[in-house]
Amino acid sequence: MAYRIRPEADFTEVFRNVATEQLKRAVTVLEERPHGAHEAIHSFRKNLKRLRSLYRLVAREVPDFQAQENARLRDAARSLSAIRDAAALIGTAIFSMQPAGTRRARRSAASSPFSKGAVTGWRRPKAAWNSGSRKPPTF
Repeated sequence: MAYRIRPEADFTEVFRNVATEQLKRAVTVLEERPHGAHEAIHSFRKNLKRLRSLYRLVAREVPDFQAQENARLRDAARSLSAIRDAAALIGTAIFSMQPAGTRRARRSAASSPFSKGAVTGWRRPKAAWNSGSRKPPTF
């Protein structure tokens, strides 16, 4: 979600509101886990990353605050990365133990590392296509 800070608004108030909203979202998604633990950890880390980017806006004016809060948020996100990595490792091990014919991939074939675009190393930009044309643009 993009945020706008209007010139006539009180920057400190807007800053606090945005920071509070990001922290509340991070905690809520971690507590409720609407799409499972892995997705909750991922969303939590994304919210903290947004908050850290917000803190970079004020780094020049209040460097001590930014450095302290940045370190605190970075450490909180790192503490959950071990849980996320362990869950991914367990999931991979369980998937690997299944016979090849019974495996059910979570991703679609298009996102496979062996899809056409990934093998050739080139993907066309979506915006470059004409809406009525099925041919890729020439460059």
